[in-house]
Amino acid sequence: MNDNGAPDDDDDQHFIMDQAEPEPQAPDPCERFEVWPENWPAWVLFCRVSTQWRLRPDGRACGLEYSSIGLVMDSERVHSARRRGELFRDVQQIEVGALNEWAKQARKDGA
Repeated sequence: MNDNGAPDDDDDQHFIMDQAEPEPQAPDPCERFEVWPENWPAWVLFCRVSTQWRLRPDGRACGLEYSSIGLVMDSERVHSARRRGELFRDVQQIEVGALNEWAKQARKDGA
């Protein structure tokens, strides 16, 4: 907290950094991958909203429900507009990567 009682930008860093490893919804639970430390907060946030996909009429995901990202950041007391913007943009990049991989898999499966 700063002298005015408002959270410092660094207070937002407690969000996710001290959390246990998330349980991502990966297509292959045995597949291992590395997450760089600077991307860890966004990865955990993505995992926390990974049940909040918007679905097309054919049942395929087309994007995350963005309001859920804000709700999780609110619940974790991420108040800095700058930090919220950074996390949101990082989650969007993960979202696009997931959608691209699912599209690639669908083409491979002939869907």
